[in-house]
Amino acid sequence: MFTKKDFEQSISLQSSRAYWKQQLADLPPLLSLPTDRPRRTDRTFRDSFQSFMLSRKLTTALSLLSRREGVTLFTTLLAALDTLLYRYTGTEDIVVGSPIANQNHSSIDLTFINALVLRTDLSGNPSFQQLLERVREVILSAQNYQNVSLSVLITELQLEIDPSYSPLFQVTFTFNENVFLQDLELSSLATSPWGIEDNTAKIDLALMVEQNSNGLKGRWLYNANLFDSGTIERMNGHFQTLLASIVANPQQPISELSLLTTQEQQQLLVEFNNTQTNYPRDKCIHQLFEQQVVQNPERVAVVFEGQHLTYGELNAKANQLARYLQQQGVGPDVLVGLHVERSLLMMVALLGIHKAGGAYVPLDPDFPQERISFMLQDSQAAVIVTQQKLMSNLVVEPGVSVIPIDTMWDEIEPEAIANPDSGVKPENLSYVIYTSGSTGKPKGVMVEHRNAVNFFTGMDGVIEHNPHGVWLAVTSLSFDISVLELFWTLARGLRSSSTMPRKSVPLLSRYRSRMQT
Repeated sequence: MFTKKDFEQSISLQSSRAYWKQQLADLPPLLSLPTDRPRRTDRTFRDSFQSFMLSRKLTTALSLLSRREGVTLFTTLLAALDTLLYRYTGTEDIVVGSPIANQNHSSIDLTFINALVLRTDLSGNPSFQQLLERVREVILSAQNYQNVSLSVLITELQLEIDPSYSPLFQVTFTFNENVFLQDLELSSLATSPWGIEDNTAKIDLALMVEQNSNGLKGRWLYNANLFDSGTIERMNGHFQTLLASIVANPQQPISELSLLTTQEQQQLLVEFNNTQTNYPRDKCIHQLFEQQVVQNPERVAVVFEGQHLTYGELNAKANQLARYLQQQGVGPDVLVGLHVERSLLMMVALLGIHKAGGAYVPLDPDFPQERISFMLQDSQAAVIVTQQKLMSNLVVEPGVSVIPIDTMWDEIEPEAIANPDSGVKPENLSYVIYTSGSTGKPKGVMVEHRNAVNFFTGMDGVIEHNPHGVWLAVTSLSFDISVLELFWTLARGLRSSSTMPRKSVPLLSRYRSRMQT
């Protein structure tokens, strides 16, 4: 017989379903926590846990804050967890499940567990005080409509079930009465605490907290197939630091509350910034090359289409060009436009400009003429080194000296092959490379010799190399990675090649893999 109580329960259930349909509309399917391993499609779980204890002082401060703001300690801790998840994911729509014993169930069945779906809007970067009010409203509303089970919600919302994660929420929070229950004796019914080993709900992460006389005791339960223990340990440190930051300044926006532990702050602000290292502060790029010339003059330095130059040959030709350029007025910080195709002469020109004391401005022959003209005009390069067949690409201002290096070599070659004295210093310019101009007009980026030499020293710790290594040089001079491909190799006594010898592949692939990671 359909009673009045049945009717009231039916009306209540309809009202609850309507609420949850509205509350969980457009629910984000997954909270993308930063996991240590990719999520497996078969949804396997390997549960583990870590415990922690908050000090009595912090516990008291959290309790006082809760009373002052008119909320429960559960609300404060949930708001803190929401903040942590927001900071970890950058997501403003945070959904956390909170397991509850369904008190509306007619029989005494302690295994009948439901959960509240607590969805909080963290948009607008509220203060923690403001977030507390939002979380409080979410909890009260959810409690009023808790008579709908999760399975019904999943059906009502027509959620697509992904086997790799639990629907509705992937993080849960429980406080006090639902974990660490004390032993009970109820005549013929015996109970024992719900141990962590029994709480194997298939979720990514769970935070369980109880309050005792010593403070707040908690445990993180996590899927060890996704997270390493070290990650959870850092998360626990961040959570405790966050709680301390909250009680110190609850008016602070949640994006500005401190997460980093004292040790992490020391590491970030001091240790990571302690980049002091020894490098040849008194050397320019070409001087590092000259050291290799002295040590290995017969070693092959550059290769292009079956042709090559040894370190001694390359140095001699660069010196001849340098002396010729000095006669054209090139010296420290004088800009020289370099408009040549990839060839052995390109390397002679690069080193020759440096040895003369100047700084090169790469003018890629594949660039539109308008861009080349802009860079020439903007840089006010006093000299241009080019090739005869490329001179038609250039619109040259009066007074600019143009040197077609290929057809004028007979005029250059009589110069002395000894290293010239240019007076250039590490603080003088090495090159000026122009940006793409995607955010406006292209801008010339000026790089000094000491910047590049410092960079070379840093790369020594990243790239494995040996005296017989070969580096494939494929990057346009208009991109500064070419400085690594061409000058770092010569400064380290390696061979730079525009062809693909077999030995160059491992060196190139190791570099790219290191840079990607």
